[in-house]
Amino acid sequence: MRLAITLITILLLLLAPKPAFAWGYKEHIQLTRLAMTRIVQDPTTPEGLRRWARENCAILHDIAAERDWFLHESVGEDPSKYRGILWWACMPDLQVKLMPRDAKLSYLPAHERLMHYIDLEMFLPPGVVQKYRDDLTARVSPERIPRDANDPRYQQAGFLPLALEHSYREFVMALKENRLGPNPADSQNNDQNDNHALRWAGYLAHYIQDNTQPHHATEDYKSKSYFPGVANPPNVHSEIEWRMGDDPKNSYAALRRVYWEQLDLALRASSNPSINDDLFLSTLEVAGRSYEALPLIGRAAQQANKTGTFDLEVFYNFEGNVGEMKMTVLQLKARQQAWAILRTEQLIRRAWDEAKKP
Repeated sequence: MRLAITLITILLLLLAPKPAFAWGYKEHIQLTRLAMTRIVQDPTTPEGLRRWARENCAILHDIAAERDWFLHESVGEDPSKYRGILWWACMPDLQVKLMPRDAKLSYLPAHERLMHYIDLEMFLPPGVVQKYRDDLTARVSPERIPRDANDPRYQQAGFLPLALEHSYREFVMALKENRLGPNPADSQNNDQNDNHALRWAGYLAHYIQDNTQPHHATEDYKSKSYFPGVANPPNVHSEIEWRMGDDPKNSYAALRRVYWEQLDLALRASSNPSINDDLFLSTLEVAGRSYEALPLIGRAAQQANKTGTFDLEVFYNFEGNVGEMKMTVLQLKARQQAWAILRTEQLIRRAWDEAKKP
């Protein structure tokens, strides 16, 4: 059964165009693995969680190996050789393609494709145009967004904060009930659909990481507003997410080396981007902070596309302000992905502690 579904998945991936997901499969795999490595290496980690992490994540032996993997490995659109939590961290994007277009999830009233983003402009007051604006005045505060999955605005805005919160709750419940992974005794049960901790940890990691992609906080998810009148504007979404790290036609070796240095610096300097213990509100806070990066990304894309051919070197080396900080787009991406790693680590630790407390 697993082999059949994997083959079907690969076929669908080959036939379908690249969708506007957040980070690519390669990045979801590495962000999740780095978070799990930090959990394993932390001396304060409970032994049960450390053992579960080791058993369900093929952790590379040191940071140099992770760097080498990033510089040289290609995942493309087929993550099927990865197992455990790394596979499940890719599954939400795979599920988008596997689900019929008119299908809905059993736990939220929408297709899986709506679980990966929250377009903040959709919650502007009635009568206000629900469009991104370069001055960031279309960004709404978390308090304006209702915690009600039946609010019709979610059908346009996306369900990310609710999906993340749901995955966390399911992960905690599975841990409490000791459903740590697929049941090997149940040969008729396809582990793709099992209700176990491994699945929900992977989904949780995926949504946490999507939350740090700035384009997943806005209706202008390809930065098209920065190319008015251009018939075929660049897909800036793809340029900021997966192309630099996993383009099959160009390794971008110099950019990758500098990016890894910046990621290492960001992991040392960054803290969790939200201190709110409420998962719904903290997810919206991360979306709001990520939204601040959209003007930098848009202006960098304008410069990179001046000749009509997108220059990734120009794009990533472009410098501007994000809030009060000056940074290049490469530094911005490193910061966002450091947030993804730290937040994945924190929430998996938090879920374990919540499930195991007396």
